[in-house]
Amino acid sequence: NRVSTIRLSGDVTLRYGDLVIHADEVVFNSKTENVDARGKTTMNLKLNDKEYELAGTSVVYNLRIRRTTIKDVDFKTGPWRFAGDQIERLDERKSEITDGFGTTCNRPGTPHYRLSAHKIYIDLDDKISAWHAILYIYNVPVFYFPYFYRSLKPGAKSPFVFRPGYSNYEGFYLKTMINYFTDERYPGSLLFDYMSNIGEGGGLQQSYKFKGGPSGSVYMYGFQQKDNNRRRWTVNFNHYQPLPLGVTLSLKGDFLSDESIYTDRFLFDYSFLTRETHSLGSLSRRFQNFSVTLGYDRRDLWSEADQKYHKNSEYAPQFYI
Repeated sequence: NRVSTIRLSGDVTLRYGDLVIHADEVVFNSKTENVDARGKTTMNLKLNDKEYELAGTSVVYNLRIRRTTIKDVDFKTGPWRFAGDQIERLDERKSEITDGFGTTCNRPGTPHYRLSAHKIYIDLDDKISAWHAILYIYNVPVFYFPYFYRSLKPGAKSPFVFRPGYSNYEGFYLKTMINYFTDERYPGSLLFDYMSNIGEGGGLQQSYKFKGGPSGSVYMYGFQQKDNNRRRWTVNFNHYQPLPLGVTLSLKGDFLSDESIYTDRFLFDYSFLTRETHSLGSLSRRFQNFSVTLGYDRRDLWSEADQKYHKNSEYAPQFYI
């Protein structure tokens, strides 16, 4: 009864519930109910038939509250790799990394790019989030996120897309897309491009779906032509919203600085626009056997003669049954 500490050394393996800990040395304190694993340490845990391995220099596990702390942690979940000064496992699914980073780069050691923050919150197989996160390329900070959210569910987009290349029109280019989620209902992308012949460009893609039905998307992109300082841009939006009495509001708009922007700009994974811009707004209601729509519709067509858009058709109001 006087013995409160048990020490094991060598190639130690400790199994407890869903945890398996491997370490050079393990010390168990029966009073605090702490298991302290030291040296080269790994912890394996099984959750929903998936196995996770976390490596570190020490593991402290409390049997009473089932909380784990790992120093100098490094582990993977799906395409993501995480590392930090420590990770604290708060419950079966949720963990908190202190002074660490996350990356989808496969390079061992220092990744080509990483997202660093003082605190990174991980919900296994669900999501990660962080406040005041900074995106680094190698050791150079390139972007600051006041808040970062990323789904870990299957089918979620990669958070960072980097596309280097060359074309006769753009020259050497690096096109960057940073995908973000403040919530799964509000996915978006920030666009940053460098083109040696044209200059720098940037834009935004944002989708939204509010509780109660309103949904839509906004796309904006612009750049300043290097050779003539001409500002070129494109904007389009879509909005859908149910209203009282079974009425539905629909809005759509396309706006371009010039027709040739969609042929001159190679927009990978971005929206393509046509020579004809189309803007509309409508209110509609569906009845049992028919529907009624009241709307506004305008179409503008590009003129090669004066290099401008001109109104091709406009209907206000339109009425359909």
